[in-house]
Amino acid sequence: MIPVETWFPVVTLLAGTSIGGVLEALRDNRALHRETIAREHSRLETDRLRKLEFQKGTLIELQDQCTILTRQIGQMHHHDMTTFYRALQEERWGVAQLPNGLSDAVLSSTQQVGKLQARVADDTLRHLVSQLTSIYAQVSVAKSEEASKLQMTKLSALIEALNSRVGQLLREA
Repeated sequence: MIPVETWFPVVTLLAGTSIGGVLEALRDNRALHRETIAREHSRLETDRLRKLEFQKGTLIELQDQCTILTRQIGQMHHHDMTTFYRALQEERWGVAQLPNGLSDAVLSSTQQVGKLQARVADDTLRHLVSQLTSIYAQVSVAKSEEASKLQMTKLSALIEALNSRVGQLLREA
């Protein structure tokens, strides 16, 4: 038989090394888990910030395009008024064709506003933009000066509400 003084140190050395290896592996595993969680949080935060910046840019661009569209709707209304009064009210309201430049500009603005509306996360703002495009449609097909003026009055209040909502969303972001 081998004396205890010979095998005991070898066994304790092997046991200590094995236990140390297991403990080191557990520590490494916990550190890896913490690093994985930290990377995931970092990725999520980066994604959140990127989405936030995208929304901010979209809100500002939408606000600008809505203002442009509102001005063009006003130009349409003015064109209808001047055409109607130049003809000494002998023509029906709103039958004169818009100048090509204005017609094309309104089409382009309406398309831009529609694209931006789809990108906006806020339901209230999307609803306000829908109302804006609805008013545009009602001004363009108005059968009388009074009907067109009524829609223009609604448009003035609506663009204020829309701008206020965009401002609120930008301040909250």
